[in-house]
Amino acid sequence: MKEHVKGKIFITLGILQLFIAVAAISAGLLFIVDPSGEKLGMTVQLIERSHFNDYLVPGIILFTVHGLGSVMGAITSLLKKNYSGKVGTFLGVALMIWIVVQVYWMGLESWLQPFMFLLGAIELGLSVILIKGTKRHNSQFQKQKNNPIKERVASFIGYSSTD
Repeated sequence: MKEHVKGKIFITLGILQLFIAVAAISAGLLFIVDPSGEKLGMTVQLIERSHFNDYLVPGIILFTVHGLGSVMGAITSLLKKNYSGKVGTFLGVALMIWIVVQVYWMGLESWLQPFMFLLGAIELGLSVILIKGTKRHNSQFQKQKNNPIKERVASFIGYSSTD
């Protein structure tokens, strides 16, 4: 993968993760402050099919995993770390699972549910592209790195790569 394309993917992923982080931190904090869900226009009746009596635990998970986790993901992506793809894969899958479980327990209550699922899928897709690009880059680097040694050994033992 060309470096300028890879750089744009890192930046796009980082911006996406920051957007998810802002949404998750905001909603998570509101659920923690008011576990009844009223500050977000929700009622505890929406989650009566779940294992929770209120939104405190979901708020803590939303705040930590999707909020702070996405902040960390954004930092790794914007700093163009090689492991950004792995972090983004985890976060994208976690967001999609979060939404699937949410819809299972609550039903489809808002356009935000499919929208956030879509963002998780985009995050996953960008992350997989980064992982594949990094693997390809690393394998090409290894081939280039090993060629001079192989040539020296081959010439030492009298073997020519043109034979």
